Amino acid sequence: MPKNKKYKTGYKKPPEKHQFKTGKSGNPNGRPKGSKNITTLIEQELNEKLVINQNGKRIMLTKIEAIAKAIVNGAMLMDAKAIRALLPILGRIEEEDVANNASLKDKKMQSDDLEILKRFIDIEGEDDGNDK
Repeated sequence: MPKNKKYKTGYKKPPEKHQFKTGKSGNPNGRPKGSKNITTLIEQELNEKLVINQNGKRIMLTKIEAIAKAIVNGAMLMDAKAIRALLPILGRIEEEDVANNASLKDKKMQSDDLEILKRFIDIEGEDDGNDK
């Protein structure tokens, strides 16, 4: 910053002698350039491919696709934990469809279906507390 006698100090305007020098970082020991944060690392890990056997055939899926498949398949087997994981996702999908005025004929889960699933989860939780 050029030396200017009319320069006023105040909020976001520190005195010139306390300003960072041009080209010098205010946090020289901070995070190194090119290092990745946890979100980036998790996204990379979830996007890695893996090979699974499906109906006798080997197919390649990303890890996130494999997780989605496992949750849906678990819910189809009436696994209460999988259903609990899937219900909020289905709710968000339904909300997005309504917000986008999409055709809900095939995608929308009827409210009575959601109520049945919620009651199932409540009954499963009341049993002996053991989930699959």
